[in-house]
Amino acid sequence: DSLGIDTFAVAGVSGGGPYALACAWKFPERLTAAGVISGMGPMDPIDAPQATEGMSRTNRFVFFLARRAPKLIRWNMELVAFLAHRGQSLKLFVYKLPDVDKEIAARPEINEFFRIDFPEAFRQGGCGSAHDLILYALPWPFPLESISIKVHLWHGEADLSVPPSMGRYMANALPNCHATFIPGAGHLWILEHMGTVLETLVPG
Repeated sequence: DSLGIDTFAVAGVSGGGPYALACAWKFPERLTAAGVISGMGPMDPIDAPQATEGMSRTNRFVFFLARRAPKLIRWNMELVAFLAHRGQSLKLFVYKLPDVDKEIAARPEINEFFRIDFPEAFRQGGCGSAHDLILYALPWPFPLESISIKVHLWHGEADLSVPPSMGRYMANALPNCHATFIPGAGHLWILEHMGTVLETLVPG
């Protein structure tokens, strides 16, 4: 609103996926397109009991803490923030990735991107990240079935951070979803295919 932009496209990568979907639910009339890339899906044990199938053990434990012990997850993310400011958090991020993602992360330009990005993400500490994790783990305040506009979804079949089971759940729940599941691709697929996503969401 402050920029005077009435309509726009929105895309959410990984943990940004739920926020892109929230926009599609709350004000679809303002969106020209909506996209979710390797996006987090609902983890409600009743509505989405298989959501974390295929997720790394580390991430499953993180979301268990987020649901059951939010104070502990806040402490955990403050530790991650501490490590990020000392250039150590990238190691924690990379070790749990599949080989296809490790190869992407090892490229000098990508490594440099993360070296700058991680400390910036935690500039004000880990509270914001902890709040995100808690929100993801709790029941979402809007039903996917009520999102009427078309949602483009991309998800790697080899993603261990946000498993393809989440993408499939969302693809089935969204009434108007164009889903693309990429064989052999991991969580970092977007870093090599940003052009594909932008050409789809903002053609011409």
